[in-house]
Amino acid sequence: LHNYDATARALFDTGCAWLRSRGVRRCIGPMNLSFNDEFGVVIEGHSRRTPLMTAHTACWYQGLFERAGFTPECETLAYEKMLVEPDGKPAAPPPGLVDAAREASQRQDLLVRPVVRANWQEEVVRAHGVMNASFEGMDSFVPVGLEDFQGVARQLEGILVPELMLFAQSAGQTV
Repeated sequence: LHNYDATARALFDTGCAWLRSRGVRRCIGPMNLSFNDEFGVVIEGHSRRTPLMTAHTACWYQGLFERAGFTPECETLAYEKMLVEPDGKPAAPPPGLVDAAREASQRQDLLVRPVVRANWQEEVVRAHGVMNASFEGMDSFVPVGLEDFQGVARQLEGILVPELMLFAQSAGQTV
């Protein structure tokens, strides 16, 4: 697919020149405007189903970037867990998850409850606070605004199963 190289090179060169003209010395991408959105180039696993809210690029993107002189900045991984065994029986949850659930269930100060569909908007606000607090302090993390988070929640609302979405609360606060 080398016929795309000239076009890709022109786009990369133009973008990098634009950045340099504004004092930027380092170009990283592809990336969306937020740490929380999809980013990167898929290197392996093109034949697999793309995980929800994960970048997916054509198999030839990697070559376009490499031939233009770009090198990987970092590597991220996607994990796959089959929920059903080949015989149709439910797959066993990971042992660490079972241990954590058992420990949490024995805590007197902790209430674990499913999302309440009737209170969807309030639940989204709770999830927004927990998500931002969870990533606070991580390099490159930019807190997600409530409106942006609500927009994602609207997109996902039809496919999410509230009974599988759990909140933990301690002293009335979502933790």
